[in-house]
Amino acid sequence: MISSYETMEKNRRCFVLEFLSGMSQFTLVTGAFLAGYVKMLGGSNSLNGLMATLPAVMGLFQVFSAYYFERLEKRKPALLRIVFILRIMMGMAYVIPICIADAKTALIVFGIIYSVTFGINAFAMPVQNDILIDSIPQSIRGRYLAQREAVGFFVASLLGFGLGRMLDSMKVTGAESRGFLFVGMTVVVLGLVNIFSVYKVKEVSTVRSESTQTFKNLLKLPFKSRGFRRIIYLFALWNFGFQLGAPFVAVYMVADLNVSYTMMTVYGIMTSVMRIIFLLFGEGCRIVNPGTSR
Repeated sequence: MISSYETMEKNRRCFVLEFLSGMSQFTLVTGAFLAGYVKMLGGSNSLNGLMATLPAVMGLFQVFSAYYFERLEKRKPALLRIVFILRIMMGMAYVIPICIADAKTALIVFGIIYSVTFGINAFAMPVQNDILIDSIPQSIRGRYLAQREAVGFFVASLLGFGLGRMLDSMKVTGAESRGFLFVGMTVVVLGLVNIFSVYKVKEVSTVRSESTQTFKNLLKLPFKSRGFRRIIYLFALWNFGFQLGAPFVAVYMVADLNVSYTMMTVYGIMTSVMRIIFLLFGEGCRIVNPGTSR
């Protein structure tokens, strides 16, 4: 493994591309696009809402990630294999069910692929983020992360808007399934870009702990800190409230209000703009990147 300023700088550029392609994928397989796709396959509103909660529910697989990757001398080869499967499966979640004639079977296949995809995503992201953090000096960490997310949200919003308009046009002509097939292939292409960006990342050498923890102790460790326990409880409470209503917002707009994909992506762009403003000019950047004016 190589540890140098040039390697870290190259990694940061690669991770911008990784986030840009990854966030674009996420935008196209959640929210309005997910709700419209499940409805097109014949899924009910309750099933649609259940599908929308899967990314959060599958997040439980994060706890297994540390247990697996911390035992590897080199994390990058294993991460690359997992990312390859993950990013291709995201696109296939749209492509394969469309090719199945029976609606019930198509929904079952979609549910399986979608669940497995986000389970793998939850398993891979902790170590990928760990490698990212290792590549960012503390002095620029807040500014870099804010700019990286701002670029990713901006590009994902524009892509979602363009494909949303395309789906509206094809829905009018009765070709919505072909529209989603194109969206699925776009997700696959974005996945290839994401795989390439992760491939180009070099694992930075860091001081690794030699202590081995049992899986049971890993689960207990975060709760030993009183301050961190408060963060966990607050985050759990916020997520509980968020997941009660948020998954059904897109379903409500698609199934009951018949809002166009274009308008739903416009709402998403408005949300992204506010998030970008907060990321670039809010307190969060100063907290992560202390001692700077931003």
